[in-house]
Amino acid sequence: MAPGLTASVALAGFGAWKARDLTVGDLGQGVPEALVRTETFTVLAMCQWFNVLNCQSARASALGLRILRNRWLLGGLSLSVLLQALVLYALPMNALFHTVPLPLASLLPLLGLASVVLLRSGFTADDAEDQALLKRFGIYGPPTFAFCSADSNERRNFRVVSYMKAGEFAPLAARATE
Repeated sequence: MAPGLTASVALAGFGAWKARDLTVGDLGQGVPEALVRTETFTVLAMCQWFNVLNCQSARASALGLRILRNRWLLGGLSLSVLLQALVLYALPMNALFHTVPLPLASLLPLLGLASVVLLRSGFTADDAEDQALLKRFGIYGPPTFAFCSADSNERRNFRVVSYMKAGEFAPLAARATE
């Protein structure tokens, strides 16, 4: 799966999970819309941080120490993290971006969710390994959304093959991730 698509799936899953707490026109279960907006924006930024790490190599691990050898990449990533912190915690930036400060403890789960971008399987190579993975899951082409349980088994009754409108996908993804 391409990193951009992986980020999209992570954001769609996060949005579906958070949609449980909101209903149109009110605050649902008491979660402010501004908080959900801020968390979603933060997950998007974090996905891009991990995407940058993935772009270092098509085959090598993104978590190696290669980043320490690239001052420009390290500097750019550090600047991006600093700018996101300003968007979250500087009051003028809150007003400009319509965000609210997040508790520091809430950033770790968001970072964990965004890290799914690291679990990409560059199907663009279309090599034997990619073909075996596609065959294992019975995937014949995009777009395919396959939801897996905690024990890595696919929940086939929630599989989506083809385009699905957001209004239909969000409740399905919410049920698939319960």
